[in-house]
Amino acid sequence: MISRRELGLALAGLGQAEAGELIELAGYSVGTGDAYAQARRALRAVCSRPKSVLHTTVYLADAKHLPEVDRAYKGFFGREFPARTVLVAELRTPGALLEISATASRQARRLIQNEFPASAAAEAGGTLFLSALRAGGADVGQQTDRLMQRQNEVLGMAGYSFADLVLSKIYLSEPTAYNALNEAYRRYVTAPPPARATIHARPVRVGELLQVQSVAVRGSGIGRPSGAGITSPIHSFSVLAGRRLYITGMTGRTAEGKFAPDLADQTRQALAMIAEQLERHGLGFANVVETTVWLRDVGDASLVMRGLAVSGARTIVGIPPSSPEGLVEIQMVAEMAGTSRLR
Repeated sequence: MISRRELGLALAGLGQAEAGELIELAGYSVGTGDAYAQARRALRAVCSRPKSVLHTTVYLADAKHLPEVDRAYKGFFGREFPARTVLVAELRTPGALLEISATASRQARRLIQNEFPASAAAEAGGTLFLSALRAGGADVGQQTDRLMQRQNEVLGMAGYSFADLVLSKIYLSEPTAYNALNEAYRRYVTAPPPARATIHARPVRVGELLQVQSVAVRGSGIGRPSGAGITSPIHSFSVLAGRRLYITGMTGRTAEGKFAPDLADQTRQALAMIAEQLERHGLGFANVVETTVWLRDVGDASLVMRGLAVSGARTIVGIPPSSPEGLVEIQMVAEMAGTSRLR
């Protein structure tokens, strides 16, 4: 069992964001033990209060470790399971078989369609975290169509709708299917659409062409800003919901539609675009509570971190952007000052 001192050191090194009612804990991994032992240790590090957890993301070095992770989840969460996303990724920690990040709440949670190993969604304080949903089908268009229908069902069960979506993270197994994904996706999201990130994640299960994990905030579609420079046909560049700003995953693509030549330039370009969205709402990088960085080569993490002067929880893993020219994609969530903090 992880000691209190070890837990404290882990949290100090990881980064923790406690602004407002939601709490983010960055990815935690260790490089010793089998997948079951690593999963138990990671869960204890990032989820000190299991019944407060709304969503976890599990990054696996290999999909074969999923059964052992599920076994650890059952032992840790008992009979009440938060929403969950499972991805295959390259990890920064030598010897690590998995990495886990989490979002928790200081408010009472409500689980939607609770079952092992993950509920379909979990809600607290008017914010709903959906598990990464998947659906069968012969191609990406068919799977997207069925997946969005499933998402609509889960939103409805929780008393939400597509208009309440503020962020969707799409994990696409085959980047060449990007246009087919968008053709089906745009039939479901309501204008203005949520912020979005689309990255190239290897399938966790045979036949899986994509997963979609979303966040919804009750009533956020009312009065949501739209217009030139703020929304595109498939995503908003940022969505302000309550006191939180959800920003689309930004890459190194310039205003001319071309990618900057190297990783350092792409990182600067992505951060400049994020800064623009923060400034639109009177915010800065000091307001950031959660950062996720997806890299084509996880060995480049140290270079990206040098330019990543942001606060809050951070997770950096090796999952490529959907464009073959993209070397990095960065997605952030910021929060306005003035909310109470967990003590």
